[in-house]
Amino acid sequence: MTPPLLCGAKLHHLQMTTQRMPEMTAFYQRGFGYEVHHLDSGGVYLAGGERRLLLGHGKPKTLRLAAYVLPDAERLKALR
Repeated sequence: MTPPLLCGAKLHHLQMTTQRMPEMTAFYQRGFGYEVHHLDSGGVYLAGGERRLLLGHGKPKTLRLAAYVLPDAERLKALR
């Protein structure tokens, strides 16, 4: 059996918090070419290529979460 840390997990998205939403949004849009989608919550969803980033209001420079995806249900079961 493949060890859990080697199950082929890939980063799906990050969620970071900021008190400077317009500046952070512009940085990622210009610097990485991300498409910008404004959320009803006041946050911003940015996407480009295989990367996705959520920005929310909160304490600056805080990583709120990192979400991963596995290639199939079998690997999810092995990880659990």
